[in-house]
Parts: sequence; C-alpha cells; structure tokens
Amino acid sequence: MKIAVLSDTRLPTSANYAGHGLGKQVLAAANGLANKGHSVTLFAGAGSQFARGPLVIEADEKAFSPFLNTFDVVLDSTHQHTAQTAWPKLPIVNWSHDREGRPGRCAVFPSDAHRKWHGQPGRVIHNAIELPDAPSVSPDGYYAYLSMMHSPKGPLMAREAARLAGVKLVMAGPTPPLIPPGVEYIGPLSGADKFEFMARATALLFCSGIEAGPITPLEAQAVNCPVIGLDYGATKENLLPGKTGLIVQDTLGMVEAIGKVTDLRREDCREWLEECRTLTGMIDQLEAALVDAAKGEVW
Repeated sequence: MKIAVLSDTRLPTSANYAGHGLGKQVLAAANGLANKGHSVTLFAGAGSQFARGPLVIEADEKAFSPFLNTFDVVLDSTHQHTAQTAWPKLPIVNWSHDREGRPGRCAVFPSDAHRKWHGQPGRVIHNAIELPDAPSVSPDGYYAYLSMMHSPKGPLMAREAARLAGVKLVMAGPTPPLIPPGVEYIGPLSGADKFEFMARATALLFCSGIEAGPITPLEAQAVNCPVIGLDYGATKENLLPGKTGLIVQDTLGMVEAIGKVTDLRREDCREWLEECRTLTGMIDQLEAALVDAAKGEVW
C-alpha cells in the first residue's frame, strides 16, 4: 500500500531528539511499515528525519491535506486530526495520543484508559519500543526522573517523594520550564545515554498523570529499571504492577513504594516487554487497521 504517516509538527520526529516520545512512536511505525514492504511517506515538522521514504516538512498539520488524496490510506497521529475534515471520504486511521482533538472515525488508541477518556469506539493498540541491548551496568543507588519539567509531568512530586524517602534523585529531560530547586539535573538525554541513565537507576519515578500511552516506562523496563508510577492515565497499562513496577495514588504512596521497589526482580521488567509489548506486534496491529480502513471498514 501507499501510506501517508502524519506526525506532530511542533517537535521533530527523530530518533535523536530528546523528549518527544510520540514522535519516536510515529517514526517507529513509519519504519516498521516500510520494512513490511509498504511505500511510506512521512509528514512531519522541522528537524524530522526519515530514511525509509520521502519526508515532507511543514510547520502546520493543515498543510499536509493537499498531498493526501494520492495515498491508499493515511495514518494520522497529529494533534488536531484535521485531515479527516479535508478528506471525509479518504481512508484515514486516526492514531490518538492526546486530548487536544477528537480522533473521529477509525480511531486507534494507545491504551484503554485513553479510549475511555474520549468516550468513543476505537481499537486499542498499546505502544511498544525497539529493545536496546541488554544492560551491562548495575544500579548506582539513585532514583531517576526522565521527562519534561512541565508541572503536569510531576517534577515537583518526584523531588518531594525522594526527599521524604531520603533517597538521591537525579533528574533529566528538556527544559523550560524551570528545574525544581535543590535537585541534581543532568540535562536532556537521548539514545544510549538515556538507556544507561535508567539502567543505573534503582527505579524510575514516573509522576505524570496525563499520559495516553507513556513511552518512558517502557524504555526504563527495557533496561531492567522498575517503575513507580501514578494511578492516572495509562501508566499502569504499560507495566505489570507488583512485578515490573508499583502503582501509587499520591506523593506519600510514592514514598512508601520507594521503600518496596527494591524487592522486585529487575530482570522481570525486560522479560515482560519481550512477551507483551513487542514492536513487531504493534506494527502488525497498525498495519491490520490500515488494511481494514483501505478496504472501506469504519469503526
């Protein structure tokens, strides 16, 4: 099939850009579909990279619309999903990762929690990542925070939980906004540096309560780093509670979990990913959705 893959234009869709987990998912999907023999064109924002086919750079997702009627099917992972308005009869699978725009017809959600939030029919295809090499380092005794410093992501909660638990917290991720005072901050990380940072951590403190299908917990588990996450959004769908991480309700719950997380067997984290969150499985399910949409099926 000839497939157009639409990405968010506000940040680069690139494997090397720190902090854009959604962009990395879209890039993984585009690469995976190309590897399966499809002709794939990626539409994305400035700074994006795609080696498996044509790359169209635009500053606004609305600028993608004039190009799309030449494709058999579209995988739309933009924020506003404007393509379906411009082309109401074009087969479009709307891959929804946020709450900004309703995905509309042929929706695919990265979690059941996100599907329920939108309150509409759709297929659930959980996010997955390409596994890095198995970690060759041991934990250094610190707890990790790896995310943007925006308040909904929970940087202050991570700082307070670590302070109350009396453990060392090392923070990484893009700025602005401001870095919480009184913490060790090592800047944005990507690639091998990101995975080594989490492999050396006792656990990842994942304090975001707004996630549709968070990638960072998957990346942590890929290097045998358990996750302590909030019971909001889809975090608990991207780990195995009690096995590869712990789910908590608030800051004090996170403090308690910090005292328990070392009881978990770290090797279970990667083993669970290898069994339940394979990139091959995600690509196969996305391909099936695109095939169904191209045949005229609507859900």
